[in-house]
Amino acid sequence: MRTLRSSLVGMVIVALLGGLGGVVLAQADDHEVRSPVTVTFYHTADIHEHAERLPRIAGFVESRRDVDPNVLFVDSGDWFNGGELADLGTRGEAVTAMLGARGYDALVFGNHDYSFGTPRLAELIDRFALPVVAANVRWPADIEPEQAEPYRIFELEGVTVAVVGVAIDFIGPGYAMQEADELMEFLPINESIGDTVAMLDERADIIVLLTHLGMRADRQLAEALPGIDVIFGGHDHALTDQVFIPVGTDTIIQHSSQDGLMIGEMTVGWDGERIVKREVRLVWVADDLPTSVAVEEIHQEYLSQAPPPTE
Repeated sequence: MRTLRSSLVGMVIVALLGGLGGVVLAQADDHEVRSPVTVTFYHTADIHEHAERLPRIAGFVESRRDVDPNVLFVDSGDWFNGGELADLGTRGEAVTAMLGARGYDALVFGNHDYSFGTPRLAELIDRFALPVVAANVRWPADIEPEQAEPYRIFELEGVTVAVVGVAIDFIGPGYAMQEADELMEFLPINESIGDTVAMLDERADIIVLLTHLGMRADRQLAEALPGIDVIFGGHDHALTDQVFIPVGTDTIIQHSSQDGLMIGEMTVGWDGERIVKREVRLVWVADDLPTSVAVEEIHQEYLSQAPPPTE
């Protein structure tokens, strides 16, 4: 679907008047000119249990879905450790419950999400129906989450988008990682992701990588795998507030900061054969954004379970 098609469909030979014996060769183009279809992605990364802004992030994306059918909402991992929810001692439950209610289309887990062990991560993914993607891992057979897939394909209006997850092979050491284990098997990234991208090339118009590797590794992936159209990344808390395409590639990379401070927004235009439009911005999660009532209710429910402060 992504291969450029030849425009030459035939030639018409027309004899010139006056018996001069000349010919005119006219070429017809089979490429139908049409207005590009747009897809808008919203992206978060490295939330780290900072929950106070999550209801507004969810509310903002919900408001965009109300007016645009071609919206995808993705997250690049590191949900656990650091924010006010970490102090509740729920071992990742509180933030995962909020993530599950926010309407994500795809998420990849980060290194901090192994903090409470692979079985706990798998349990929370299925309990809160997180649509996780990771194509470079093998879960232990007895705990593999039903919700975990290597990739997900979205049939939107006028365009098909594939989102492939890339998890990081880094378990520890680190703070709050005492329960981390080595049960997850990590596959070589270039080979496993390269094979997946090649397989999806005929099934999807736009191929997106959702990674938790850091900006440097994302740039290396873009250089090594030319079939990637977009990379949304996390891990090093970087941010990109304008179109960033590494030299020598056609891959757009966006990172969206940390702690729910910002939402990454990327709009791409698809003309039936190629991406012809790219726009990027960061949306500050300010008080004037709409709030998701459902996510705020979950937030307050967990906060109400917190023990009273000691004097």
